Amino acid sequence: MSLLGLHRTVRLVATRTKATVAIAETKNQTQIKAFNDIPGPTSFPVIGSTWLAVKYQDQVELGAYMHKTYGDVCALRNLVGVGDAVMIFDVKDIEMMFRNEGSWPRRQGFHSIGYYRNVMRKEVFGDIEGLLTSNDEPWADFRSKVNPILMQPRTAQQYITSINDVADDFIERTTEFMHASPVREMPTDYLDEIHKWALESIGIIALDTRLGCIDRNPTEESHNMAMYMLDIFRMTHTLDYSPLAPFCRKFNLPIWQRFVKYQDFFTNKVLELIEEATRKVENDPNYALKSETDKSAFEKLRTKGKILSVVMTLDMLAAGIDTTGKVSAAILYFLAANKDVQHKLREEVTKALPGSSDFVTKESLEQLQYLRAVVKETMRIAPVTSANLRVMTKDVTLGGYNIPEGKAVIVPHLYLSLSEQHYKNAHQFKPERWMRGDPASELKSTNPFVSMPFGFGPRSCIGKRLANLEIEVFIAKMVKKFDISWNHAPMTFGAELLYGVKDPLKIQLTPLTDK
Repeated sequence: MSLLGLHRTVRLVATRTKATVAIAETKNQTQIKAFNDIPGPTSFPVIGSTWLAVKYQDQVELGAYMHKTYGDVCALRNLVGVGDAVMIFDVKDIEMMFRNEGSWPRRQGFHSIGYYRNVMRKEVFGDIEGLLTSNDEPWADFRSKVNPILMQPRTAQQYITSINDVADDFIERTTEFMHASPVREMPTDYLDEIHKWALESIGIIALDTRLGCIDRNPTEESHNMAMYMLDIFRMTHTLDYSPLAPFCRKFNLPIWQRFVKYQDFFTNKVLELIEEATRKVENDPNYALKSETDKSAFEKLRTKGKILSVVMTLDMLAAGIDTTGKVSAAILYFLAANKDVQHKLREEVTKALPGSSDFVTKESLEQLQYLRAVVKETMRIAPVTSANLRVMTKDVTLGGYNIPEGKAVIVPHLYLSLSEQHYKNAHQFKPERWMRGDPASELKSTNPFVSMPFGFGPRSCIGKRLANLEIEVFIAKMVKKFDISWNHAPMTFGAELLYGVKDPLKIQLTPLTDK
């Protein structure tokens, strides 16, 4: 992570925006510089400027180098998987770009997934690509069908009990890990366990069923579902954006063979699970009596057609593992490394969930304002998506340069979010920044387009309400049950495709009943 107008007219968002665009379009054309005049690093044959992204694999270092060397507007030409791309650093340009992207925003990426679905497995997917890979009218048509199902607040509220149950089961597993360690630290693969919890949580929503990923002895199949999807995302980075990308599929390299094998496994397993869930619905005598409001997300999706249901289920499972898992892991680390924040959050959680109960309700969630600030601050410092990319749907002027239709524009949100220009003590974990009325609040002083973890506008993350529900329930329960500590060097963060913790998440847990 939006209303879609199924028409080709570019819809501007606000009157103020219309005025801004009108001014931009009537500027003296001699003042506007050509696209080829945009400064940037050397572009080599085949790999273009991709060599720079390899050299500066740290997203913040790349942003800092580009900004310091070339200014507020700079170009990375002939990037593998993208083509010519412009990086913009001025928040006014960023806001103008997003507010003028129209009803059908375009982006690039996930070419390998698109090829697998619509060329190799056309018998399953037909011509439907899904939200990850499609653009223009196919994307708009798809999103218009799933928006009313997944974007409504009541959809997330339907799953509060199930999400509580999954979180309880995972915390029980976490307790077992704690007791298995002489120093009560989580194992080196605890992040993988968190990813399994994330898959189990989204599985409840997408398929109305428990997948068994966090059972004490999970089946090999349920274990592989989580691990294969994580590997698919890692491989996608190489297959779509690395200097090797042009050769992987063309020469059927081992990484492409493994990618196809894992996609086949995941696709076939989801088809099987959808058939099981469909039979369950069809054999339920009470299904016909359900109102539309009471139907689950899966029950509503299946009425949109089998292929759409399959594609959206795959997209939900794929997008709901690594993203939710990485954010939750980062929150646990930041709470462990910032005990003052953890103590303040625990006070809020204890007040909202008094006594021995830790069942998180809709009403108690509304009281957890500091928890939401903790999540937002985590996504500022460690967003799973370190940048947003849009492909221009028309010629625009940004920073005095003409950006032609079809060119990509990259907004380096992670770099901007860690800049002192936008946040005071930007590297400090300080949730109070997001608390309205708090003396340390920066809501009024910072442009909201600096940090946008769920994107913006019609193309914002469709699962943001569900992801926030899963994260908030899990973190509230963890904070109420354990004191969380960190006894190692500061965590390393980095990205392959998605950004997040890189070192083993060896948090130390102490049950609060022991204190």
